[in-house]
Amino acid sequence: MRTLPGLLEALVLFFLVVGGLSVGAFTPTEAGAAGSVLALAMGALRRGLTARKLAKAVFETMNVSAMIFLLLAGAGCYGKFL
Repeated sequence: MRTLPGLLEALVLFFLVVGGLSVGAFTPTEAGAAGSVLALAMGALRRGLTARKLAKAVFETMNVSAMIFLLLAGAGCYGKFL
């Protein structure tokens, strides 16, 4: 029973993003932004998101983005030599 509030929040987030896309209220980029803002608000309201956790999440996101960029750059260089 303790997991049900988290499930409700996930469903609200899902239906906001997908529903907004379906009815044409959002473009895909706007839906992503709305989903991230709502997720941040939910984390702040539940007091589960601290500044330290937010900074760690941002750092990990930047780390993964850099890895993906390097993979794409390496694939581009490799493709030039084929």
